[in-house]
Amino acid sequence: MPAKKVRKIDSLAVIATVSQAPETLIRFCQHHLAIGADHIFLFFDRPRENNIAVLQNEARITCINCTSEHWRSAGFRDKPDLDDMLLSNYRAGIRMCRDAGITYAALVDGDELVYSDRSLKDALAQAFVGLDAVVMLPYEAMHDRGTISGGPFEAKNFKSLPNRLNQYFAPLIYRRIWERADHGFLGHIIGKSIIRTGASNYRFETTHRPVFDDESRIAKTNQLKLLHYDCLTIDEWAQKWRKRFQEGVIVKMRSKRHGQLAEIEIAQKMSDRNLEKLYRTYHLYSDVEILFGRSLGLVKRFEARIHEGIL
Repeated sequence: MPAKKVRKIDSLAVIATVSQAPETLIRFCQHHLAIGADHIFLFFDRPRENNIAVLQNEARITCINCTSEHWRSAGFRDKPDLDDMLLSNYRAGIRMCRDAGITYAALVDGDELVYSDRSLKDALAQAFVGLDAVVMLPYEAMHDRGTISGGPFEAKNFKSLPNRLNQYFAPLIYRRIWERADHGFLGHIIGKSIIRTGASNYRFETTHRPVFDDESRIAKTNQLKLLHYDCLTIDEWAQKWRKRFQEGVIVKMRSKRHGQLAEIEIAQKMSDRNLEKLYRTYHLYSDVEILFGRSLGLVKRFEARIHEGIL
C-alpha cells in the first residue's frame, strides 16, 4: 500500500530492511515517530514475520514483504545478497518517498536510530544547507549493569569516534576488545546517510552513503547522529551473527572484525553460556570505564525516545 501523500516542507521518512523481533521493531518505530519522522518504510526480509498488527494498522508506517515477487519486480532472479538487498530497498523506498511528497529519506538498519539533540526539522534545515545528502556519524551503544539484561534500545551510553587528543586513551577503555575493534568500535565506523529524495546524479556503491558525481553535494553532519545498537539484546545479537554466517557477508567486513567472527563462531558451537559470556565481554562496561570515557569525550550519553503511547 503506498504511503499517504505528506506534502510537508522538510518532511522525513525512515527506510529500513528489517528482521528484528516485534518488540524491537515497535520500539524502532516509536522512537522515529516520537522525534518527528513523517513516515517509516519497513522492508521485511522474512515476509512471514510481517504480522505485527500495531505496525500494520498505523497510517504512518508502510510494511513491504520481500517476497520472491518483490525481488523479481526489482530485477533479481532470486533473493540477492545482503548489500544488493539493502540497496535495492533503499532505491525503492526513495521512489516511494518521492511519490508521497517526502523531502528526505534516512537510510538505516533495524538496529540503528536517527537522533538529534534539537528539533528534527531544525536539524534537517541546518544540515542540508547547500547539500543533497548528509552522513550521520555513528555512536555505538555500550551496556552497563543496569541495561545489559534489558530490552532493545535501552543502552544510554555510546562510544564516540576518537579525536586527535583523546585517541591515546581509547585503548585503556576498550582494552578487552582492542584487537577486535577499530577505535573501540565493534560495528561500522562510517555511519549512514540521509538523502534529499529529489537529488540526482548519484549512485550507491555501499550501504553507508551515496556517491555523487559532484561530491560537494554530500558532507558529514553533527546536526544528526546515528545511534548504532550493535548489542540490542543477546538474542538479537546472536541471530544477527548467525545470519551473517549463513549469508556469507563476513568477507566484506574490516579485517579486525574477522576476529569477532572466529570468537563468536567458537562460542556458538560451545554453548549458550559461552556465547553470553562473550557478549558481555564485548558490550558490558563498568561505571568507572564509562565515567572515564565520558570525562575524555570518548563516551556520550543519549537516550532513545520510546513513547508507548505513540503506537
